Amino acid sequence: MLLGILLITVASFAKTITVSNNPTSPGQYKDLQTAIDAAKAGDILLVSGSATDYGQVTINKRLTIYGQGYDPRKDVAFPTTISTIVLNNNLVNDTASGSAIYGCVISSFYVAFNGDPSTYVNNITVKRNTISYIGADGSGWVISDNIITSQINIDGANCLIKNNVFTGSSINNDNIHPNLIITNNDFTSTISLNIYNALVSNNIFYYKSSSVVNYVYGAYSNNTVFNNNIYYNNSNTNPFNIGQNNITGTGNINNKNPKFVSYDLTTQQITRNDNLNLQSTSPAKNAGTDGKDLGIYGGATPAQYPLSGEPAIPQVKTMNINNTTVSPGAVLQVQVKANSNN
Repeated sequence: MLLGILLITVASFAKTITVSNNPTSPGQYKDLQTAIDAAKAGDILLVSGSATDYGQVTINKRLTIYGQGYDPRKDVAFPTTISTIVLNNNLVNDTASGSAIYGCVISSFYVAFNGDPSTYVNNITVKRNTISYIGADGSGWVISDNIITSQINIDGANCLIKNNVFTGSSINNDNIHPNLIITNNDFTSTISLNIYNALVSNNIFYYKSSSVVNYVYGAYSNNTVFNNNIYYNNSNTNPFNIGQNNITGTGNINNKNPKFVSYDLTTQQITRNDNLNLQSTSPAKNAGTDGKDLGIYGGATPAQYPLSGEPAIPQVKTMNINNTTVSPGAVLQVQVKANSNN
């Protein structure tokens, strides 16, 4: 059954299109780019998990794409893998602005930007994916609940990066656009924050290794505020570079163990052995600027647990046929279990 997704209601203006390159569970389209080309602005694409990558696609209209998740917890547990997603604004009638991507494994996700701000792609939602690289050329992006394995480059105003796990190398933005907010993320690596005009709050920086690092996360930041963050496994006494380059901050917790429920120090990647919820005795409990927990399970909308990338729509988890032999006119008995994945 394609994706195992049960859409109870769909907005009347949106058409739902199914895509699967898995021959055992075909959809309306096998090729994702063909489905995108056939869709109209506002349509929803349900892209099945598969052992086969869907390849590179270009989006030039407002679409919502739901994958099956990067680590789906179900009987048939293939992720939805799309190697590259390019967002386009051709300056005439077509633009990917307003699009949303959920529940995929993506190597590269970026805007086809030619240096002209009129080609920005704005108001993009990127949620519950595993992504290596994001190139966010546009304003109003929300990057939430993902696992980021390399870097994010931002060229735009009013962008929000929240409740993500970063195993990667850097977050970068330009020195022109204001209001970059980085909040309630977990950083497992020696990430470099090359940021301007930003607020960094309620995050956990815990170098995921049995070794201690000496590292300055904010060495290349400027005009930035660091409030109520916690760091650990880092011997540097000023890792946010407060007092330099117009960097200020308060309420940060210096080199204390945030006490995750479980944290595998043998790899900087996030695995099923990691539970990033906080123990009751954690110094990060209720330590945020909002009085809530630091890290991905704090803030207004905490991340899902366990981390699977499954979108917040109902999905079938198991399906069993109770009577495999059915006489003509008899009833086929099927038992289906589904979760909402909120």
